[in-house]
Amino acid sequence: MIPMALLFCFVWPAVQHAIEQFQFFLKTSGIIGVWCYTFSERILLPAGLHHFIYLPFIFGPAVCDGGIQAYWLQHLNDFATSAHSLKEMFPEGGFALHGMSKVFGLPGAALAMYFCAKPEKRKKVATLLIPATITAVLCGITEPLEFTFLFVAPLLYAVHAVLAATLSATLYFFGLSGNFGGGLIDCFVQNWIPLFKYHAGTYIMQIIVGLCFTAIYFFVFRYLILKNDYKTPGRTDDDEEDKLFSKAEYKAKKEMEKKGLANNPEALKAQVFLDNLGGPSNIKEVTNCATRLRVTVADPDKVASASKFTKAGAFGLVKNGHAIQVIVGLSVPNVRSYFDALLKGDLADVAVEAKAAADPSEPVKTDLSMKLKAFASGKLIDMTEVPDDVFSQKMMGDGVAIEPTTEMVVAPADGEVTKIMEGSYHAIGLRLTNGAEILIHIGLDTVKMGGKLVKITSPLAAMKHGISYLPEDRKRDGIIGDLSVRDNIILARQVLDGFFHPISKAKAEKYAEEYIRLLSIKTASTDTPIKSLSGGNQQKVILARWLLANPVYMILDEPTRGIDVGTKVEIQKLVLQLAAEGKSVTFISSEIDEMLRVCSRLIVMRDRQVVGELRGSDLNQSSIMKTIAGGEQA
Repeated sequence: MIPMALLFCFVWPAVQHAIEQFQFFLKTSGIIGVWCYTFSERILLPAGLHHFIYLPFIFGPAVCDGGIQAYWLQHLNDFATSAHSLKEMFPEGGFALHGMSKVFGLPGAALAMYFCAKPEKRKKVATLLIPATITAVLCGITEPLEFTFLFVAPLLYAVHAVLAATLSATLYFFGLSGNFGGGLIDCFVQNWIPLFKYHAGTYIMQIIVGLCFTAIYFFVFRYLILKNDYKTPGRTDDDEEDKLFSKAEYKAKKEMEKKGLANNPEALKAQVFLDNLGGPSNIKEVTNCATRLRVTVADPDKVASASKFTKAGAFGLVKNGHAIQVIVGLSVPNVRSYFDALLKGDLADVAVEAKAAADPSEPVKTDLSMKLKAFASGKLIDMTEVPDDVFSQKMMGDGVAIEPTTEMVVAPADGEVTKIMEGSYHAIGLRLTNGAEILIHIGLDTVKMGGKLVKITSPLAAMKHGISYLPEDRKRDGIIGDLSVRDNIILARQVLDGFFHPISKAKAEKYAEEYIRLLSIKTASTDTPIKSLSGGNQQKVILARWLLANPVYMILDEPTRGIDVGTKVEIQKLVLQLAAEGKSVTFISSEIDEMLRVCSRLIVMRDRQVVGELRGSDLNQSSIMKTIAGGEQA
């Protein structure tokens, strides 16, 4: 860092001098200066360097102290009561006309894209362009339209910059000045309404010239799109999605260009998803199911909003603390491959494999009409009643759900099996003979308790069915540090009893004393804050909490991690006692000796996949190590 700082000590003064000279040129060059200012502000926007252009002018002090915006508002009453030319009273306002291309120019470009779209796609294109254009015109937010130009054809953006500069310079030539850097709202509030009485002619001229440029934008963009066959929305191939592009996707495309994958939509999705998830440093773990990219992040606050993901092609986003699900669809294995490669830095190798596996010669079929048979016997239920937000909210489209009465699942039509979810086999992807792809997702209700299927839609639902969970991180997910030992013990029981059936203090004290004695919890009193206890005793309090809830099935995730040897042995004995009493216990641990002491059946997992199951005489250290190393039972 020190060498870089020294280098900038020598380099930056020259850069600063160049910026000051350019600003001096702009403010002393009249109409040419306005043209150069607007052109520079637009053309540098993709690189983020436009801030060097407009900030000194709009917020000062390039042409006036405090900047154009503050000066204009401070003197608005003076301008509103004078019939002098706006340009004469405030010539500096020529550098705040760059919003005129947003109000008048971009509607013409959007109209050109609409009329250049294929007739059968125009309705869909209109649903994309209308809200984006209204946002640009009213608020001055132009990202979806301008970055679509950049994404599809940079030449269109360069032409837009030239036309925007020409529009500003033309309006300034005819005497317009003011604060027109935003959209139509700024035009009305800061200009037209307060000043129209004495400057109506100037503003009528502004609207006429602006509409002329709307027509110019339309004809120029239409000519360029048709002549160069640019794939603007509505002109894409039938197998490609029509959409407007965001800044994040443009940046991802530039990254993919460096890796030779600019035209690979799945690689682009992976790059955008990675950026929106907070970058590689925020990713702790990545897996996927049949349709979802499942990611554990270090800081959930760094994850972008769902709209950022859907704009990039995701069907939706599910956030549950540090656990994030990006709903990708049936292409999730390919997106996952690129995602992993981006994390590891070996994207080029994955790209070669993906290219070799592709079959571009297969024609795309557009007639997707079909007749489907029921894929299972049972009761048909509405999709909105399915206990999974991805399906009930139809993030991946509409469908049907069946509550089966048999275990047989069949193909609903002739086709090819393209995907089977390894390990669980709960999802099957089919490509029908007409080219349509469908997903059969099995096991929305796969949890059985006492031989019956039960719906587990929330932690409370699990608790009501007798399921308890002791988390791996007791301090973050288990204890409530500021509450007393007593309040921590009765917590689950109080939740089950309900808000309207509070546990009395006497009964809470009785429960707490009973389990403190039963589990030998070392605490000064039941009122002691749990955070003051040792790690082993905190773990015993959490166990007491769940035992008080009278569970039939307990999931204990690393229950002996970070506690003393004596307490560890006590917890292991308790687990064996619970099993002897008929309770089911899933004991999760990374310590082989411990598992051999407490388990009657052992499942070995690696990367969230089952690689072996051991029981009986195979439950020994040698077999476990061989299973871990080889992924199969010795």
